[in-house]
Amino acid sequence: MKLLSWMAGCALLTGLGTGTLAAQPITVQVNGHLTGWQDNSGLLGPYLPPLLPVTATYTYDPSGPAIPISANQYSLSPSSASIVINAGPFTFQTGPGSTLQARINQGVPGGNWGEVTFQGFQNPPLPNGVNVSFVGITFLDPTSQWPTSGFLPTGAPNMTDFTDSQMQISGTGPGNAFFQIIMQIDSAQLLPPQIEVSPATGSFVPQQHFDAAVLLPLGGAPVATMQANINGNPLPLSYPGTCQLAAPTSSGRAALVCPGADAALASFQGITQIDWLVTLSDGSAFTQSVQWNLIR
Repeated sequence: MKLLSWMAGCALLTGLGTGTLAAQPITVQVNGHLTGWQDNSGLLGPYLPPLLPVTATYTYDPSGPAIPISANQYSLSPSSASIVINAGPFTFQTGPGSTLQARINQGVPGGNWGEVTFQGFQNPPLPNGVNVSFVGITFLDPTSQWPTSGFLPTGAPNMTDFTDSQMQISGTGPGNAFFQIIMQIDSAQLLPPQIEVSPATGSFVPQQHFDAAVLLPLGGAPVATMQANINGNPLPLSYPGTCQLAAPTSSGRAALVCPGADAALASFQGITQIDWLVTLSDGSAFTQSVQWNLIR
């Protein structure tokens, strides 16, 4: 089995995501199972039995914003890219302050394997105080058929063998006790298109008034509810409520329009992340986050 080489000690360049939110982000769901762990803190290991099923998602926009930082390695904006790994009772994920990167290496038949890695550094801690310094998802294709280029893939991994593909999480607990979790990937699939929020991530001044719009998935069921939140606290941006269903666009996509969305920032300043949750009538749910920066 080929070993993964993780570059946690390398110098990193942070992508600051100053552009707009990507218009066509994709989300890939990953399924796998636990293969091993080391935990000197004792806060994680007892809850991670052998062969524990693990699920994860990673989201990014194949068209950017992505900043090349070395050959086939890119810095991704945390406003349009994310990694979430669920293992037992724990959720390890990137956040607004994370450094996100992608490493894309096209394989050579009979030579180097194909590789696609998404990794996040400096991530939010767990509620129990454990620091999550690294989360990573790496696909290795021993047939060298995927990826087909050195650029960000436009879909889910097109592979027949996930044996050597892994997810990894590492960090520290109290007293700098080290932990590391290794999980084998079993499958990956592209999830349905996500919702889009406008205005996207950006900066605003107090005198700037605007409405917000949420574009719904094309071809999805009718919308049942929508709620915008900050740190889990609901904002007066909801459906049914202050937002109304707009006429479908020329492409057939439905949308919700929330008049006077700038009022949601009235009591905030600086960068504020707004999390949007849309639930359709068939029970399917979609989330998207934007970071609005109010400059006073």
